[in-house]
Amino acid sequence: DSAIAKQDRLYCKFKDCRYNEDFAKGGDFFYSRSNLENHIKRTHLNQRYTREECRATFPTSERLSFHKLNCGITFECKCGRSFISVDSYQSLCNKLGHPFVKNLRILL
Repeated sequence: DSAIAKQDRLYCKFKDCRYNEDFAKGGDFFYSRSNLENHIKRTHLNQRYTREECRATFPTSERLSFHKLNCGITFECKCGRSFISVDSYQSLCNKLGHPFVKNLRILL
């Protein structure tokens, strides 16, 4: 984190988002404006599709279908951190330069 200058960190404007600067000790951040904009579109806007079992919402039926395949599965990175979505796992790999393992260990 300290290697990225404070002025180069991009944060989400939504208060309850883990990518908001005020969320949990500074929150996670984005390196590029396009990644931040994609995050806002995918996560916060036009959430028209809901999975009743877990109340998760999505902007497209494709994202809902993808979620159904992975809901309830925990993904573990080689660094030991665990994630509840493959998107979060891949985001960490991209951000920190960890190898993204497609056939990763899945904790049930």
